[in-house]
Amino acid sequence: MSKRKRIYVLDKEFKSKKDFEEYIRKLRDSYHDGEFLIDADFEFMMTALERHENFDEIIGDGIAKIMIRLVLPYNNHLGFFPVRRDGSIDSNNFSFLKCVDTPSLAALAKKAFRDEVEEIKARFKRKIFMRGPVICPITKKKIRIEEAIVHHEPKFENLRTAFLLEKNIKIEHIKVKHISSFYLFEDKSLKNDWIAWHDVHAHLLIVSYEGHKILHAGGTP
Repeated sequence: MSKRKRIYVLDKEFKSKKDFEEYIRKLRDSYHDGEFLIDADFEFMMTALERHENFDEIIGDGIAKIMIRLVLPYNNHLGFFPVRRDGSIDSNNFSFLKCVDTPSLAALAKKAFRDEVEEIKARFKRKIFMRGPVICPITKKKIRIEEAIVHHEPKFENLRTAFLLEKNIKIEHIKVKHISSFYLFEDKSLKNDWIAWHDVHAHLLIVSYEGHKILHAGGTP
């Protein structure tokens, strides 16, 4: 009989998927309709969310908070509703049961594509703000660094798709490794190719939350 594989999320260890599921259910039910996850609970669910098969679509430009709300139309149970950095609330709560399941290779690879260029985005943001006041090109209003979003043009998912097509790579065949809160490519040459592609084809722009909302109606930058 095979031994059950333990699940680790941050500093917590679960002996089985059932234990993991029960922990999340109790966490959810400890809140009331309209409340936000606080501190350690938010950090835990953000880490658990990395296991979700649709993580890439759920995360959007980043999640600022997670709200607990009644799920429509029946209002008979609570759900997790992401509140993105641009203020938009995902009207479709994510199924926490999909956080319990083992994440697909494609889902982890999608996150790795983003994580591999996070430092590039961070350097770009610092460089722009070191030059002085920054004005959002969409709203024409001054942007503070803490509310600035690094916008991709074309959209990030389109860049990723074009890269995969040119390299003739199937996303589910990409192997990743988990380091801290990041998923990174195991293949260093793939990492170098992706970063080089991103440098050539991705046009980065600093916009405000409001500007990003206008551009993408809450979509992924």
